Amino acid sequence: MTDIPYSQILSVHFNRSNLASCPITITTQANTIVIHSLIRDAPIEMVKLIHEKVSHLCGVSIALEHKKSLNSESWSFYAPRILATTVRSNVSNETITDQIKKLAELRDNGILTKEEFESKKSELLKRM
Repeated sequence: MTDIPYSQILSVHFNRSNLASCPITITTQANTIVIHSLIRDAPIEMVKLIHEKVSHLCGVSIALEHKKSLNSESWSFYAPRILATTVRSNVSNETITDQIKKLAELRDNGILTKEEFESKKSELLKRM
């Protein structure tokens, strides 16, 4: 298992052209990860969940592309490259305490990892 912070995701692609394997390709700011699933509809649900979390983190709905033909099906989306900046600008008019509370909420909802939360919290506390 690999932890992938939602704020680091740049794109997610899933293409089902055969029944044996259903890989999901997640491109982050650091690398590309391929996840294989033998459960037919699990990758679609995973792509939808990741899309929902990243859209929520951005504060905007990101376009989710779905293409289906007789022999294949694909799902994909691209997150804005300025995701981290977007998250910062959404909380810029709040007090540091309010920002930490919102970050804790994002962590509790699984949008931020524990490490991301602690890092951002440390940054904010240094500004006090």
